Amino acid sequence: MEKVNIYLYSSIRGRKGTGAGVYVLEAPDIEPTEKRSNVSTKIIDVEGTKSQCQLYVMKSALERLRRPSNLHIFVDDHLFLREVIEFLPKWSTNGWKTTMGTEVRNIELWQQVWELLHCHVYELEYSKDHKYYKWQQFEAERRANERTDKN
Repeated sequence: MEKVNIYLYSSIRGRKGTGAGVYVLEAPDIEPTEKRSNVSTKIIDVEGTKSQCQLYVMKSALERLRRPSNLHIFVDDHLFLREVIEFLPKWSTNGWKTTMGTEVRNIELWQQVWELLHCHVYELEYSKDHKYYKWQQFEAERRANERTDKN
């Protein structure tokens, strides 16, 4: 399996509001968007919660992959990391219910992410000091601010 690095960042204005997310995808056989032939980036506009923004960004990056890969996914949020590593596999096997028996929030997005993710070998890492972090932060914050100013 080929090794793929995915770097995710998201920014939301308020608890539920206007935001943006950025992913950077390093993979051997993707259509590049940058000068380096193995790097693709995308900025995504989102309306919703921080969790929804993170899910949209992750889903968008995973949709670019064409075959099962060995993924190393960098995230900027401890809760999201825990949800993907610990809860997502459990939710998928128990009918998308929480331990309290209620339906998982954002169930459709979680199901889409699981469908795209579970065929890969993957690990997640919390990191705010990887090589793309400052650029991602700048771009997502700039985009979120631009969109907030327009409203």
